[in-house]
Amino acid sequence: MGLEGLLLSRETEFERFVVHQFRMLSTRISKVEKSLIMIHKKSDEDNALITPSASESDDEDDTTEVESMETSDID
Repeated sequence: MGLEGLLLSRETEFERFVVHQFRMLSTRISKVEKSLIMIHKKSDEDNALITPSASESDDEDDTTEVESMETSDID
């Protein structure tokens, strides 16, 4: 095996190593993305349970305004 063959062999091993590293990194990134999507969905579900919808919120605001008007009429 001459010098050219040795260099080609090392380069090929290095290329395989780099390709392998990129594949591993890509796999890890995909897993992190999936985890973040799941966390985001769970957070949205939790917020939906805690936060009233816009229509419920508006109804509560109307009630408060009516009560304050009644109180001021009595005075």
